[in-house]
Order: sequence, then C-alpha cells, then structure tokens
Amino acid sequence: MNKYFLKLLPLLGILIITVFSCKNDEDITIPDTGIVTPPDLEPNVDLTFVKNLDDGTIIDFNTVQNNGELITSGFIISSDVADNINNQIYIQDKADNAESGVVIDVALNDIYLTHAIGRNIILKLNGLGMQKIDNALHIGVLENGTLSPMDSDDFKEFVFRTSTLETIVPKKLTINEILQASESTDEDDDISTILVSIDEVQIVNDELSSSYANPDNNETVLRTLIGCTDNKNIVLQNSGLSNFKALPFPTEKGKITGILTKDVLTIRDTDDVNFTESRCGTGLETTTNITIADVVAEADGTNLVKFDDVTFATVQSGDDPVFTGYAISSDAEKNIVNELYLQASPENPDAGIIIDFAAVNLFETYPIGQKVSVNLSGLGMQMVNGNLHIGKLNTAEDAIEPITPSQTTFNEVVAPSDDPAFTIVPTTVTIEQIEAGTFIPLTLVQLVDMQIAADNQGQTFDGDKELLNCTTKTKVTLRNSATANFASETLPNQQGVVTAIIAQDPSIPYLVIRETTDLNFTAALCQEKEILIDEDFQGIDTGDIGFDIALDGWVNANSNSNIFIRWTSNNNSDNIFAEILNGGPTDQYNAWLITPELTIVTERILTLSFDINVNDRNSDNLEVLIVGLNGNVITEQTIINDIVPQNNTSGFTPIETTITIPDGQDTFRIGFRYRKSSGTPSTTEYQIDNLKIVEQ
Repeated sequence: MNKYFLKLLPLLGILIITVFSCKNDEDITIPDTGIVTPPDLEPNVDLTFVKNLDDGTIIDFNTVQNNGELITSGFIISSDVADNINNQIYIQDKADNAESGVVIDVALNDIYLTHAIGRNIILKLNGLGMQKIDNALHIGVLENGTLSPMDSDDFKEFVFRTSTLETIVPKKLTINEILQASESTDEDDDISTILVSIDEVQIVNDELSSSYANPDNNETVLRTLIGCTDNKNIVLQNSGLSNFKALPFPTEKGKITGILTKDVLTIRDTDDVNFTESRCGTGLETTTNITIADVVAEADGTNLVKFDDVTFATVQSGDDPVFTGYAISSDAEKNIVNELYLQASPENPDAGIIIDFAAVNLFETYPIGQKVSVNLSGLGMQMVNGNLHIGKLNTAEDAIEPITPSQTTFNEVVAPSDDPAFTIVPTTVTIEQIEAGTFIPLTLVQLVDMQIAADNQGQTFDGDKELLNCTTKTKVTLRNSATANFASETLPNQQGVVTAIIAQDPSIPYLVIRETTDLNFTAALCQEKEILIDEDFQGIDTGDIGFDIALDGWVNANSNSNIFIRWTSNNNSDNIFAEILNGGPTDQYNAWLITPELTIVTERILTLSFDINVNDRNSDNLEVLIVGLNGNVITEQTIINDIVPQNNTSGFTPIETTITIPDGQDTFRIGFRYRKSSGTPSTTEYQIDNLKIVEQ
C-alpha cells in the first residue's frame, strides 16, 4: 500500500467523526478506534455477578469484595446508528444464549463507528457505580453518591475494546414467556437487558397506519405489538430522536429483534423489524369496535333488539358494530346443532352469546377456540328459552331467524380469523355458585368431583340427567339432545371432571357437553349421601318474621300451657333464623322446636350440623335431643351431649357432631328444648340456623 495513502487514514477518520458527531453539542467525540486492551487486563467477574450485586441502592464497586479490583466483560448489543439509542451502550454476558446484561451510560455520540454490535469489551468497575433505572441496571461514573455518564477521558480509563467480534444471536422468546418472566419474583427468571427476537408478531389494529414515532416532536412513543400465536401484547419503545421516526410502521406480521428491558423492547434500527408476511386476523377482526359484553348489555327481556337501531358509544358514525368472540361449541357430535356459542375471551370471559345458523357441520369452519368476528349490521338479538341468541333480522315476523351460511357470511358477517385456534380455558365453578346465579351464562365452565346422580346411573345420555357433586351432594342438570350421536350410549359410572357450556331455561341453569369426552370420569363412584333435612329458615315469609315459627311438619310448643314463650323467627341482614328468648324470672317450662319426621334411607350414622348464637348467658337452658312423636306426646328422648356451647358466642358458631339412630327405629326427629326448670331468673337466649342432617 502507498505510504502516502496510509498517512491519510487518520485524517479521513477525523473527517468521518466530524460528519457523524453533530447531534448533541454537549456530547464528546468518540475515543480512538484502536484495540487498546492492556495485555494484563483480564475479567475476574461476569455480568451475572455484577447483576446480582443490585440491592435497590446505588452500588459503589470500590466497596465490593473488600475493595478488591473488579473487572468484567461483555458483548455490545446496541447501536446508535439510527439515534433510537443514544448515549448508552448495552452489553450482555455472552454472544449466544445470554443471561445477563447492563447499560453503560456515556456522553458520546456515534459509538457505532468504533464499538459495533458484537464487539467484546472489558470494563474496569472500580471507580464506577451501578443503579437500577427503569428496570435496567445502569453503570456510570460515581461521584458524591451520584451516577453520571462517562466522558471521553472516563471512557478511555474504564472501557477497553478487544479484538473479539462475535455475531450476536438473539434469545428467541414468545411474548407470553417475556410477560411471565417480568411478573416473576424469582431473580433467576430475569431476562432483562439482553437481545431477544420474537416471531409471529404485528402491530395492533388500533395503531395501523401509524409511524414509528411522532414526526412533529422528539417525544418517545410506545407502540403495541401483539403475538399471533399467544395473543399477548408487548410494548415497543421508539425515540423521538430516531432518524426513522416519521417512517410508517409496517402493517404486516413477522419477526422483531430488540433489546429487552423487563417487558419493553427497543430496536436499534428498522432492520430489526422484519415484517413481510400477511397479517394474522384479517377481515372483520381489524374493525372490531365493541365487545360481547356490550352486546349483552343491550338485551331487553324477551323483546327483539334490532342492532341497526342501537347506538354503541364506541362505534363511529357510519361504521358497523363488530365484536370478536371465541368458539366454545361444536356440532361434530350433534348434541349442539344450528348454533355457534361464542364467549368474550379464551380465559375468564365476561360474557357469552349464541349465533343461530341454518347449517350443519359448523365445527369445520368454527372449530373450538376459533377467533370469530361478527358484524351486527342487519342482525337482531332475542332471548330464547332463557338464552340470548343472535340471528338474521326478520322484520315481518318481528323476530330473528337463523343465518344462512355463504362465502359472504364467512367473510363479512360471522368471519373466522386467520389465527390458529386458541386454547379455551374453562372457568371453574361450583354448583353452589350456579344455584346462586354467580356465573357467566353461555361460557365454558368446569366442575370437579362430579358423577351421574344415583337415579340416572345406568341410563343413556338421551334427555335431561342429574349430575351430583361428591363433596356437597348438590345437583345440576345435564341436558342432552335426542339427536346427539351419543344419545343411546350409557352414561359413565365413574366420577371426575365435567367440562360444559352453562346455559339456563329460562332461569334454571343447566349444562351442555360437546361430546362424551367432556365427562372426564376416571375415579370410582362416591357414595351419594342422602340429605335428610336442610333448613335455613329462609322460607319464612317476611310478614311472619317476629312471630311463632309455623313451618310445615315442625312442632313449636310449650309444655306449660299458661306460658306463651315459643320459638320465634328473627332476621339480621336478610338472614332469617329461629330464636328463643330468655325464660323470665320464676316461670318453669319446656319450650320445644321439633323438626318434621325424618326417615332413614340407607345409613343410620348421620352428621348433624347447625349454627348457634348464645347471648346473655347466665345459665345453660338448651338441650338437643333425638325424639319421637306420638300424637302430641314426645317419646324416645335421647340427649345429644356436649353440643350446646356453655358460653356467649358473639355471633353464629357452626356446630357439627355424629349421631346414630338405633336399629329398628326408621324414623326420628331432632328437638331443641329450652328448659326452664327452676325459679332462678334466666337471661340466656339462643338463636339457631342452617340445620342440616346428612348420611355419612
């Protein structure tokens, strides 16, 4: 090479630096580009060690390891070539499969010219400090307890380029994996400040036609990306100083590479956004502007709702109302026909709806988990047998009718997404919640410890059957169609988990399965306990509260006909209970409250439970007995010992004990006797609620 040309190289370098370093007058020109690593400078700690020093305060590296020398190294993963990252150098511990990373704060421009992506550097830590800022660990010069960026002289003193230049391999992750790691409290799950890549992502519908940042100012802008496979969102942070801020953000889908800081991505330049494939979720999905919950809120009893007459707050003038749902039904086994059930989300939905079709084999177009967009223009909604249905509007009949499928229907009315089917996670519910109405109708639910009730065991699926919960012994209806392919099959004789759609007719809840595998019964049948009595006194009319209890079959009597003290009803916060007031100063009597006659079914060993509240106790007057009744004569009195509290309870206290009914005695009653047997004044009052007797 010509020696004269060699002498020109330093001058050319100076000219290049001058051209690319004019962004910020306060920043210092970059250091010399030569490899200046001292031969005796060897790292003695890795970046994972450095990261683990963080304790939420500013770390002074001079105080670590008894003031010993600390030297670390890493590979550069950032670049300020496009000014989206400025005055910072991101490094990670390894070129491939990185685990830890930090940010070096510098007052330098055009770092990419000398410290390219993949360059290995050595960092002397003594004299520097570290602090977590915005979820990333930043290293800078430590002076008077404050971190500041390195200037050119600092940079030469602490940062050394090596001759090693590696290709950085981004860690391949999904958005869901990133979000899980960001929410974890386990430090080993931390994947912050490393280079990552995510496949199958695109910008969300609401931000289509947007630019990378705001062309009119230097403000940082956050864009939202969505994963096509996990339907999760992640934030992309773009600087208002970047030279690509005015460029339109790609509308296609593809792969993005960026530096991850907890759950926020930062790209180096637009080459990191490789979106070249057709978007997932095309068609109606891109115009979604309402939710299923919005639709359900428009229900008007059994009256027809015409969506063309409905104004939704989120729908702009001239636009059609469009919602998105997820298929939870299947007509493959014909237990559900001509209906498509949609719920609001794959997991924890807040609403569900039925779409009526004049078609079969809907499962081929709308498999379970399929994301579906519905355009309500020209459609109506009606309550049919307790459930909300959407169909084609028949104005002549002032009703809805099933939608006739066509290619237009699939593209413009009830359109399946291009996305792969999502996994539907059923909501776990109990029969008690179903009975209380605390469930979301027309959604997929799951119940555990279930089996076919004894009365239906050995029968076929055809028709309504009862499912029993093995723990609570409560029941719920399983509704099966006579047209189901499995209608003539025998019901399973085991117990397990039920997955089903919950509906109501019109107010009585019931379950609908898609196929027999929705009854995942693999354990042995539980013994079906018979509930002999379950009385919570809520059946007493409000007008009768405060008066003597007169429930069917119950006996409420006083042995002293001259004493008018009886068991009465009372209530507190809408909870009704039985109550016996104090017995007065000198009266002597027995005040009885006796259950209806109870019949032994299969078991003589029973569980007796009730709630009791004891007030103003100065004596123990209440006894609980197993009794018989012959006309008006109480017989066969057996006291149940150690069951009544001998103290004030300050509120209802649950009581439970085991009783045994003797052989040969097929019927019995339980009696609560308030016994005033002396002339001593008694102030004790008792309240009884939730009496239950169950076979063991």
